[in-house]
Amino acid sequence: DDPIAAKVEYVAQLTRQPNGPVPSLREAVLNAWGTSLDEVSARAGEPVPVTADLPDGLTGRQLMSEAHRRCVKLLTPVVVRHRDRHPDDTEAHDLAAQLCHEQLGAERG
Repeated sequence: DDPIAAKVEYVAQLTRQPNGPVPSLREAVLNAWGTSLDEVSARAGEPVPVTADLPDGLTGRQLMSEAHRRCVKLLTPVVVRHRDRHPDDTEAHDLAAQLCHEQLGAERG
């Protein structure tokens, strides 16, 4: 019962939905891997080709699980940083932007 893991999972669930023109974090991860949420959903039991450094032959369902794990990995240091700082601190935002740039090759607001 790790409170940080629970909070990270909570934030990961919140980021599953797009926010206006900003895609969900999971969708951004899948897009960075050269696929889309629609494609992995439509091909849940079939292999989906990706451009990322992932094992060949992963099904849409496996890619969705892998994308969730990547989201948790991206969010963990941000949640920890936010917990240790004041809520208005920009360090968590800056860290999120840096991690997105490093892990996804893109920076989104």
